[in-house]
Amino acid sequence: MTSFYAPNHLQHIAKLEERFGAVSDEVAVALRSLVRVICQYEDPIEAIPFLERCLSTEEALHGPQVTLSDLNNWIGHAAEVDVLRRAASWEASAALIAELTAEELEHPFAEIVAFHRNRIEARDSGRYTIAQALAKKLEPSRREADPELIRSIVRHLKAIRKSGP
Repeated sequence: MTSFYAPNHLQHIAKLEERFGAVSDEVAVALRSLVRVICQYEDPIEAIPFLERCLSTEEALHGPQVTLSDLNNWIGHAAEVDVLRRAASWEASAALIAELTAEELEHPFAEIVAFHRNRIEARDSGRYTIAQALAKKLEPSRREADPELIRSIVRHLKAIRKSGP
């Protein structure tokens, strides 16, 4: 472990475990806080063991739906934005970004939405990884909208929404 923040947080978490038990909301919140700090200031890979422990604690307390429903919902929206932006469907992707921006997103989701918003404003339909989205400035890759691709994507997204909950 190379995290600068982990040792002090883990001492605090150990005290919370003594007081409230290893499987408690207090421990889960402290683990989530540690994950946020590591993701914000260090290599997010270092946060994985703490995120796994946080999720298993939350699931033990509240069941698997506690994390899956929000995560699945956000992933669905993020994928839609990415697909629409890459198809150069600027109006549709901008509308979805406006909808996501209205939500109070935390790290790393807020940064990813901001990344897509900037790429949409630059009319950049390039392909990027999450790591690139969380990095700083990128040069735009421009391409014209493909109307057939846009129609196919819209049909697909409508089908997904109809089959959803």
